Amino acid sequence: MDKKLYNEIGEWSKEVFPKADSINHLEKLKHEAQEAIEEPKDVYEYADCYIALTGAAYKAGIDFTEMIKALKKKLEIIKVREWELLPDGTYQHIKK
Repeated sequence: MDKKLYNEIGEWSKEVFPKADSINHLEKLKHEAQEAIEEPKDVYEYADCYIALTGAAYKAGIDFTEMIKALKKKLEIIKVREWELLPDGTYQHIKK
């Protein structure tokens, strides 16, 4: 995603969903994630997740540059963590 697309999604979200705040968008993300779980090969379901998450971040006042910096920093943090497989098939980092 680039800055132009991030801002386009954010501005569209403000216009179309003026009463929705970042929490409302995160709730929507849960619905979209469930749809992706039900249709895991449908790329548009993943796109819906990105759009909902971007709308949430935008409405929380997080700009594109801040988000990219946080993504890079978080990736470096999680790359060095140890992970364990949970019974539901997901992974959780091992807390030390």
